[in-house]
Amino acid sequence: MHVSSRMEEIPAGRPRTVTLTGALLLMEWLVFLGLGILHLVVILDAYQASDEVIWLLDSLEVHGDHARLMSVLLSLLAFTTLLAALGFFRVWYLAWLMATAAQGVALLISIVLYFTGKPVFIFPVMVLSIIIVSYLNYPEVQETFRSRETVFCRKVMQ
Repeated sequence: MHVSSRMEEIPAGRPRTVTLTGALLLMEWLVFLGLGILHLVVILDAYQASDEVIWLLDSLEVHGDHARLMSVLLSLLAFTTLLAALGFFRVWYLAWLMATAAQGVALLISIVLYFTGKPVFIFPVMVLSIIIVSYLNYPEVQETFRSRETVFCRKVMQ
């Protein structure tokens, strides 16, 4: 009886800020996926025939020094960000935690890259991550996922 009264407090729809944060996470997923693929292209040396791809890799300063590590890290971030984005659209109670962790890792990688080589691609990643973190800290976003977590914890405890 107590759980059902708590479930009535959860709004039926999701707030606009939750939807907007999910859309930003999808945008960030595309960025991470694209950067991961570019680093994978460097690893495989698959760009030798195309001048456009060579120009893109040079302009983004994607080089083979740490391409394997960056490809793996960006792929993992892309996967985590995609799960978080889907979780925001489905209002899964762990989505907020996944999104926060992904932003922390993305900003950590960006700061390390900033102090080691300053590749051009980290600046849009940093800006997008900062915007997403600000949306993650909106009270209605936090309350949406906090209320879902409370209901889930009560179900598990019974």
